[in-house]
Amino acid sequence: MADSLTDTVLKRRSAAKTGGFALAGVGLGLLLKAAFGFEPADAFFSSIESLTDWFSGVKTWLDANPDVRGWIVGPVALGLLFLGFANIGWLRRNLLDRFFPDPPPFVRSDLDEARRREQMLSLEGPPLSFVGREAELDELARLLDKGGERFVWRTVTGPSGIGKTRLGLEWLNRARAAGWDWGIVDRDDLAKLAEWAARRPTALVIDEASRSYGERLGEVLTALGRAASRHPIRVLVIDQMRAVPAISVGEDRQMVRAAEMSGSLRVGALRDPDIVALRSAAGHSRLDEETLIRESAGRPRAALILMNAPSAERVPEALLDWADGILPGLADEGRALPVSLAGPLFLSALAGPIETDEARAIFGPLSIEALLRFYLEAEPDALERSLPPIVPDDLAQELLLRLLPRLDLRLREKAVDRMIATAPALVEMRLGSIWRNCPDLRDGERASQRAKALEWLQTRLDDARPERVAAVHERLREIANMGLQKSITPGECDEGLAELIALVSTRPFDPVVRRFEAPALVNFGMRYGEWGRLDEVERLLARCDRLAENPLFSDVTEIRIGQARGLSNAICAYVDAGRPDGGEIWADRLAAIVDDPRFADTPEMREIEAAGAALAIVAFGLTGNAAQMDPWKNRIEILAEDPRFNRDFEIMREVVKAAMNATSQCEPDRSDKELDKWLKFVVNIAGRAEFRDLDIVKRIEVQAHVNAMRFYGNRRDFENMERLGRDLIGIIEDPRFEGDAEIRLYGVRGDSNSINCYAKAREIPDSGLGSEQIADGIARWGRRMLAVAHDVRFANVEFVLLEISTALMNATDACEHFDESGLAHWGAELTAFREKAEAIGSRATWLNIARATVNLMLTNGRGRLFKEMRHWGERLETIMCRPQFSADPDFAEVDASGAVNAMVTLVDGGRGDWPVYNHWRKHFARLARRFPVHAQIQEWGHQIGLSVLDQRRDGYPFGDA
Repeated sequence: MADSLTDTVLKRRSAAKTGGFALAGVGLGLLLKAAFGFEPADAFFSSIESLTDWFSGVKTWLDANPDVRGWIVGPVALGLLFLGFANIGWLRRNLLDRFFPDPPPFVRSDLDEARRREQMLSLEGPPLSFVGREAELDELARLLDKGGERFVWRTVTGPSGIGKTRLGLEWLNRARAAGWDWGIVDRDDLAKLAEWAARRPTALVIDEASRSYGERLGEVLTALGRAASRHPIRVLVIDQMRAVPAISVGEDRQMVRAAEMSGSLRVGALRDPDIVALRSAAGHSRLDEETLIRESAGRPRAALILMNAPSAERVPEALLDWADGILPGLADEGRALPVSLAGPLFLSALAGPIETDEARAIFGPLSIEALLRFYLEAEPDALERSLPPIVPDDLAQELLLRLLPRLDLRLREKAVDRMIATAPALVEMRLGSIWRNCPDLRDGERASQRAKALEWLQTRLDDARPERVAAVHERLREIANMGLQKSITPGECDEGLAELIALVSTRPFDPVVRRFEAPALVNFGMRYGEWGRLDEVERLLARCDRLAENPLFSDVTEIRIGQARGLSNAICAYVDAGRPDGGEIWADRLAAIVDDPRFADTPEMREIEAAGAALAIVAFGLTGNAAQMDPWKNRIEILAEDPRFNRDFEIMREVVKAAMNATSQCEPDRSDKELDKWLKFVVNIAGRAEFRDLDIVKRIEVQAHVNAMRFYGNRRDFENMERLGRDLIGIIEDPRFEGDAEIRLYGVRGDSNSINCYAKAREIPDSGLGSEQIADGIARWGRRMLAVAHDVRFANVEFVLLEISTALMNATDACEHFDESGLAHWGAELTAFREKAEAIGSRATWLNIARATVNLMLTNGRGRLFKEMRHWGERLETIMCRPQFSADPDFAEVDASGAVNAMVTLVDGGRGDWPVYNHWRKHFARLARRFPVHAQIQEWGHQIGLSVLDQRRDGYPFGDA
C-alpha cells in the first residue's frame, strides 16, 4: 500500500480542497456584501425558517445586530453551503478533482523510506552512497525532457541484486529535484489509477514488473498513457526479464508500444573500483577488496550481503547465515522447524503475496508474532490479511531452497499444488529466478539435497502446467527465427538476444530449450557479423561453446551442429570485416568439430564442413597461407567423391562454391595448372545431371569462369582469357539462364575485368599487344557490357546497375586508347546510363559515375579537347551539388581529383591563363577548406599550394572558409 508520507499528502490535499471550497463561499459572501450590499443570510434563513423557532430567535437577534449578520454569519452560512456541495460526488469528480488534481494516489512517494526498504533486513542506518551508475542515470535522465510526447516509458532489465531498483530511486530523486511528481507504483492501489490525471509532470517506477503485474502491466501502461492528457508522464519498467505488455485492445497496444523509448537499458555488473567505493561507503573492512570483488561478481547486493555476514567469505554461506538469523534452526537439519512459521515463509518465498487465510488453510494456525520477526515493517492487522512477498530475491531463494527438503512431504505437496493452481506464473518466475541466480544449481548439477528438492518442484510444476512449458518452447522458436529475418534492426536483435538468454536461464536443464538456443545464437551471431559487431560474434560463440561442452548436452547433434555453424559464420564475418587472420583461428576450431567421428555420417555437419571450406579457403588465401588452404581443398575433393553425400544438393552447392573460391585465390605468379584443376572441378559438378538445370549452380560456374579470366588477364595471357571468355558467353547465353539477373551480373563483371586487363596491357612493354588490339579488346567486351546496360530486363536491378557503373568506370579509364569518336561514344553511353541511374542508382553506383566523369575530363583534356573537358566538368559539378553527396568525403575526393586533373591538363596545354583554370583553383580551394582533415585532398592541395595550411598562410586568396 501507499506509504505514510503519500497518505498524509493525500489527506492534507483533500482537506485543503474541501475547506478551500468552503472558504471560497465565505469570500463570495464578503464580496457580495461589500460590492452590492447583498446579504445572502436573508435567502439562507428564509429557506430554513420553518424548521425551528430557534432559528427565528437567532434571526431576531441578528436583526438587532446587522453588522454581525452581514459580515460574519452570512458569509459563514454560504461557506457551509459550499462545504456541503464540495462533498457531492458528481461535483467533486467533474469540477474539483478535474481542475485541482491530486498527486498520484497509487504510489509510494517517500524516497527516503523506499531507499531504506532497499537495504537488507539486517542492515541499519542511512542509505549507502550511489556509486557506479552515473552513466546509466544520465541516460535515464533524458526521459525527463518535457518536450516531445506526453507519455514515454522505458524498460530497465538486469539480474537480481544488480541495482536496478536503486537506479530507479535515484532517477525519481532527479525528477523530484526538477519539480516533478514522483513515486513507485503500488500494485495494491491500482484501482485509484482509473480516474487519475497528472496534475503536473510525473515520473513513476514500476518495479518487479513481471512478478508484481504479469499480464496487467499492459493495462497499467495504457491507463498511465491516458492520464498524460495535459502533462507528461515518464515511466521506468524494472524487471529481470524483458517486460512485454499484454494488451488485448489493438489501439491500446499500438499506443503503449509507440510510447516506449527504443531499446531497453540492461544494467550490468559494477566495475571493480565501484565495488571498492561501495565497501568504503559501507564502512566495512572485514573482507579484503580482492575477495569482495571476486565473490560479489559486480553485484552490489551480493557485496552488501558479504560485508554484513559475521564470518562468511562466499555469498551462499552469507545467505545461509542471514536466513538462519531470521529463522533460527534453519541450518540445523536435525532440528524440527515450527510449521506455523516455516509454512507461510515457504509460501511467501514461492509465490508471494499470499492471502493469510489461504496459508491457514494449508498449514493451520499461524504465529503472527513469529511473522513479525521477519516482516519488520508490517503491522499485525496487515499480516492478518496478506503475507507480502519476501524480498530481496537472494533471501527468498535461500529460504525456499532451505525449506523445501525440511517441510513434511504431505504439506509440501499440498502447498505447492495450491500455489500452482492459483498463481502458476509466480511459481514459474520464482523457479526461473533460482535457475538464473544460483550458479551451483546451473545446467543440471543436482548432487545436493537442495537441488534435488528443486528438481522435484520443477517437475511438479511442469507436469501440472504443460501448456506453460509449450509456450516457452514456442516463444524460443520465434526468437530463433527472428535472427533469420534480414530486415531485423540491431536494436531488435539486442532485445531478442536478451529475451533468449533470459528464457533459457529459467530452464537451463531442458534439452528442448537448449536445442532452440543453439540455432538462435547462430542466427543472431550471423546478423551481428553482417553489422561488423565482432565482439558480439565472439560472445555468442563462447556461449555456444559452453553449451556444447556441457556434459548434459555434449552428445546432442543439433547443439554441435549449431556450434559448427556459428564458427562457419564467424569465419565469414571476420573475412568480410577485413580480418582474415581472425577467420583462420575460427577455421582451425571448426576443423576440430567437423572431424568428430560421432557426426561423420551427419549430412548437416558435412554441409557445414563444405561451407566452412569455402570460407577458410578465402581466409587463408587472403593471408597468403597456401599450406593451410590445401587441407580444406582436400576436404571438398573427398566430399565430391563420397557416395553418401555427392548427390546431396545442399552439400554439393557448398562444395562447388568452395572450388569456385579456390579459383579466386590462385595467385598470378603460381602455375595455371591449379587454376585449371579447380575450374574443371566446378564445371564437372555443374554438368552433372542432377545439377545441370539449377540456376544457383550455374551462377557459381559463371563466377569461377570470371575468376579464371581475371587470373589470366592479370598475367597478360589474353589467349586463355579470351578462350575462357567464349566459354563464359556460352553459359550466359544459354536460353535456360539468359534472364537470370545474377548470372548477368557476373557476366558484366567478366566484361569489366576484361576491359580493365586490356587497358592495363599498354603499361606492360612486352604485353605483345598493339594499340589497335587493345582498343579492339576494350570495344568487344564493352559492347557486351553495353548490351546488358540497354536490356530492359535488368534496367531496375540495382546490383546489375552497380556492376555496369564499374565497367563504365574501367572503360572510361582506358579512354586514351580511343579516338575522338570513341570518346564521344563512351561519353554518350555514360550519359545514357546516368539517366537510368536517376531513379534507382545507389551511392556506390553514383560514385562510379562520378569517377567515370573525371576519367572523361582527364582524357579529353589530354587530347586538348578543352570544350569537352569543360562539359564533363560541369556534369561532375551537377553530381556534387546533390544534397546526399555534397558532404560525402569519398565524393569530395573524386571532385578534388577532377579539379586537380583539369588544372594540370590546362597548364600542360598552355592554357593556364584561361578563366576556367582559375575556376578550378577556386573550386579546389573551397573543397580543401570544407574537408580540412581529408588526407588525400590536403596532399593534393600541398602540391599546388592550396592546402588549408597554405591558404591560411597566404591569407585565403579565394576567401575564408
